[in-house]
Amino acid sequence: MLTKTARRATSLAIAAATLTGALTAAGGTAGADQVTNFPAKVDLNGRLNIGEPADAPGHIENQYLQGAQVPVVCQQFAGADLWDKTADNTWVPDKYLTTGTDGRAPGVPDCNPAPPSAGEEPRDDFNHQTYGFAKDQCTAFAAFRVADRLGIGDFANDWRGQHFGDAGNWDDAARGAGLVVDTQPVVGGIAVNDVHKVGHVAYINKVYDDGSFDVEEYNWNTPLGYGTRSHVNISDAQADFQYVIHFK
Repeated sequence: MLTKTARRATSLAIAAATLTGALTAAGGTAGADQVTNFPAKVDLNGRLNIGEPADAPGHIENQYLQGAQVPVVCQQFAGADLWDKTADNTWVPDKYLTTGTDGRAPGVPDCNPAPPSAGEEPRDDFNHQTYGFAKDQCTAFAAFRVADRLGIGDFANDWRGQHFGDAGNWDDAARGAGLVVDTQPVVGGIAVNDVHKVGHVAYINKVYDDGSFDVEEYNWNTPLGYGTRSHVNISDAQADFQYVIHFK
């Protein structure tokens, strides 16, 4: 069995290869989209672009028949109208699907969420839900930020069939979920420490030119409470982090 140090070195090499592949993919994203199926209320034409009429050039006539399951990957407004993007890379008006609500469907992400700003004001806005993790631990807080700040509303301990579990396992679970895991800090990234006891995760809210960064976290300096640290680094030190998970 590989030691943690050996496994980390191997993981770094894999992460570099993963990042290279991800950057060449369309849109720079890695992994399959999460799909939620909703039945069509009527026969629906698929549109190539959001907001187009049913007979727009390139439309797919009767792509989804009444009662058929429409595989939705995300939702987005075009003016006042909500549209659903499908796993077939077409668009349909949300009002013609049975989603159980007149607005955004719970757990379905925004197709074009606003990116995190270059430097976010730290604040303890944690809702204290667990998302399948231990209450008020670093993992629950990080999961909240992924769900709320990054717009991945269905994120939880078993997301994309992976068991994220203890913080030190998050980098491995993220790779299994098809995400980019590397050593490049970005605002909105989740920093992972997998050398300190059961590990630690934190939300990156500012990055400096020297590569250091600020984090928001739970249960580090404040037991079961909120805290911030400034100018932490990617290193093997137990007070630093070894990886960054890119959910966006």
